[in-house]
Amino acid sequence: MTSQVENNRETIFNQIETEFGRPLSPIELEMISQWLDEDHYQVEIIRLALKEAVLNQVYSLKYMDRILLNWQKRHLTTPEQIQQERQHRQAQTPTSANKANKGAKKKGLPDIPMFKIGEQPQKPEK
Repeated sequence: MTSQVENNRETIFNQIETEFGRPLSPIELEMISQWLDEDHYQVEIIRLALKEAVLNQVYSLKYMDRILLNWQKRHLTTPEQIQQERQHRQAQTPTSANKANKGAKKKGLPDIPMFKIGEQPQKPEK
């Protein structure tokens, strides 16, 4: 059991170093240890905070700490709850393409079709 905990600990240190693209400082290593030992965050929750930080292109443990504290204040204590919250938030937020087209319609501008490169554009229905 202890070797699994140590392996998880080493894995999260390595993942953060890899995503940040640099070795962690002793203070940063201490902060992560504090998350694990004193705050009792699960390794998977720290991994989700890392993912959130990387998706927002903020490579900072302080930012990750704010994410973890935010989740704690909102009583999101399991990876499943955090994933559900993320999915709910994404469902509530319209995509940027939809926002652009809605704004164009309000201003009387033409509707610009959006498609991925390599896809065939859809022919408008008459």
